[in-house]
Amino acid sequence: MVNTIYLKALIVDDEASGRENLRTMLTRYCPEVHIIAEASSVEDAYHALQMDSPDIVFLDIEMPRRNGFDLLALIEKPNFFTVFVTAYNQYALRALKANAVDYLLKPVELSELRAAIEKITLLSSARQSKNSSDNYALVLANLIATLKEQNTAKKTLPLATITIHHSKGFKIIDTHNIIHIKADSNYSELFLQDKKKLISAQPLKHFEEILDPNVFFRVHHSHIININYLDEYTTEEGGHVILKDGSRVEVSRRRATEFIQFIERGQYAKNSRL
Repeated sequence: MVNTIYLKALIVDDEASGRENLRTMLTRYCPEVHIIAEASSVEDAYHALQMDSPDIVFLDIEMPRRNGFDLLALIEKPNFFTVFVTAYNQYALRALKANAVDYLLKPVELSELRAAIEKITLLSSARQSKNSSDNYALVLANLIATLKEQNTAKKTLPLATITIHHSKGFKIIDTHNIIHIKADSNYSELFLQDKKKLISAQPLKHFEEILDPNVFFRVHHSHIININYLDEYTTEEGGHVILKDGSRVEVSRRRATEFIQFIERGQYAKNSRL
């Protein structure tokens, strides 16, 4: 690059560890990026945008009360580049429709972060050139086309791992190690193959949406099971499944017929990793 472009950045993430991790990576490895503000909520981020004029907003998606898309909806004509930084890949296509330049999955890989900064540097340079409108539109169209192909491919593949956040950071687990998940108010309890139990602040519906539907089945409003650990189904006491770890999980009457049909079709067999 002939001209050095300095980029002002706003980091938006409700988790302090997420902000700290990204801040550290940007400070150490992206000298062209200057962090001018951080925010832990949509409200704080909106206020920061009114006070400052960042070139980039690194935006988390799932936050309490209002999410990252809600923030963008508040801005009539965004004059910044958006890079989503999230633990969930199911929002990739929606992010593209929101004209995001990139979509980084936590934990963020340095190579992917650097690639995002290089894209923004290129876009920023094109926008400032003599033929800014034509160059910018062309570069943005090419980037969006590339991202759409990449993220569509990602979306068609079942998640091999998921990220469970806790008070001191997060833990990455293989989905095939999950035996079943139980709802506990607005939280979820994950029971794993190694007999450990993890608590997630995400509701059961979140896991229903992100886990492979060919392997994980919601048998009850409070339970999701991994079909690969199914040992027995019985209609005693209204309907229950017995899992290979000895767990006994209720099957609701509303889901019983669908569950039996699902098992009879053998949809999960080709996905078993046990």
